[in-house]
Amino acid sequence: MKNKGNESFLNIGIVFLSFLLVVMLLYTTYHFYQAGAVYTESTDSLLRYIETGEYGELVRCMYKNEAAEAKITTDMAECYAVARYYEAASFYKVYFQNGRMEEAEKKKKIMEEQKLLMGDLAYVEEDIIESLGLVD
Repeated sequence: MKNKGNESFLNIGIVFLSFLLVVMLLYTTYHFYQAGAVYTESTDSLLRYIETGEYGELVRCMYKNEAAEAKITTDMAECYAVARYYEAASFYKVYFQNGRMEEAEKKKKIMEEQKLLMGDLAYVEEDIIESLGLVD
């Protein structure tokens, strides 16, 4: 009789441990899935970086979204144009200051192209020029 009591106790223990193993596997799988999820920046986030003058962050977010192949809206495309303008202006300043005029002219051309794509956000051009200390 004692054997039957021990057997049922062991069976209950095995069932409990099996259930616990399945729960832990599901929990681990869920967290691995979440860790692999890709987060992209929204248009509102990009606009917030523009409003606060954090153009370097804007450039970083643009490349992050491009790497994640985020869907680009019209407003987002204008934000990307601002980011590309800022990036080109930054390189323009460095190349110009170091006497690398050929590269500087290439960046100036990119700036002009991106300015046309900025749409309603074209007003930030002056802020970017001022923040980088560029004089036309």
